[in-house]
Amino acid sequence: MPVEQLTASAGVLLLTVVTGAYWWLVIVPSERASLAKAKRRGGVRSYLDDLEASPTDERQAERWFYTDWLQQLKQRKSLNAWGSKTEVQAPDSPPATAPRVAPDSNPTPAFWNIDNPVVFVGAFVVLASALATAAHEL
Repeated sequence: MPVEQLTASAGVLLLTVVTGAYWWLVIVPSERASLAKAKRRGGVRSYLDDLEASPTDERQAERWFYTDWLQQLKQRKSLNAWGSKTEVQAPDSPPATAPRVAPDSNPTPAFWNIDNPVVFVGAFVVLASALATAAHEL
């Protein structure tokens, strides 16, 4: 393989890695933070409240799609209801309970998850390449 082709391939690979790293390390955390705010107090929260309040026989596709978020919303409401019943303590006394954290909350998503667009597109490219190679061999 000529040096020019190796240089071009290395450049494309480097550009791909840098772009993927920027996406994963900068864009994803920023968007996760803004989505978390919207799920707590913004438009997403009002949409989920509206979806939860609608009759169960309506909007079934939306309910299925947002099942995880609706379950998280129920857990958060039950934690908030539980937290509002606690006694008020003096400011200098230690807290009576541990901080409220959802039991299965994960601040950082797993990278090797099919929900990750980089993993999904990478798997698609590998599969398409394998199919193209197999078709070419026939």
